[in-house]
Amino acid sequence: MADTDNKIMSKVLSSISSILFKDKKYESLLLDRFQEMSEQCNWEFPNGPTDNGCAVKYVEAPEGYEDYGILGFDIPTLIRLDDNVDVSDIIMVVSQDPRRTERFKGMLSLSSPFGFHDKSYRHHARKGFMTPLVYQALKDNHTALYFTDYCKLYTTDERGVLKSDTLKYMEILRKEIELIKPRLIIAHGSKAQSVLEKMQKTLNFDLEKVSYIGNSRMKREERELAKAAFLKVFNKTK
Repeated sequence: MADTDNKIMSKVLSSISSILFKDKKYESLLLDRFQEMSEQCNWEFPNGPTDNGCAVKYVEAPEGYEDYGILGFDIPTLIRLDDNVDVSDIIMVVSQDPRRTERFKGMLSLSSPFGFHDKSYRHHARKGFMTPLVYQALKDNHTALYFTDYCKLYTTDERGVLKSDTLKYMEILRKEIELIKPRLIIAHGSKAQSVLEKMQKTLNFDLEKVSYIGNSRMKREERELAKAAFLKVFNKTK
């Protein structure tokens, strides 16, 4: 990635860590993990090297989650096919949460939205459902995409994510928007749409909404319509 990309992502991850995690060690953990994913796994899209076992990395769970069985956090992703694309020409996609199924008690699992940094995920028929769409959007529109989740933490524990943390989500998203300065934001799903529509009252940004394509309850026809709607958004921005 270009230095400008790294500087942007460093600011983003530092901001997220300072707001969400009490312990300062998580800032270096997130930055180190980002570097590992970009260097060892390679963000090259869609044909980077094999995953080398780095699809998910586990670190010590933050305070308040020490005995949780599942806890996930996705490191936001900035993807460009063309290094000559102006770094200011970014479309931001806000999805819902860093869903996880693996159970490792007392650990925080770090990955990226839709596993984009990992080739084994990008080429997996079920897990990599966003790969063809993103590649097509980038290829046809010569832009850059920034992917993030509104809900920064995910757990299936019956206690849920601490309320003190969920209250920070909007503050974090606001900071991401300020740092990324996207020319357009896509709300991927109703949860992201609801939050972003509220934020539009105080922040000036263009917003498009699409259905969450990963909804397991979607019928095949509905999913195909949602995929078409996602690509249609990019055609409107040319």
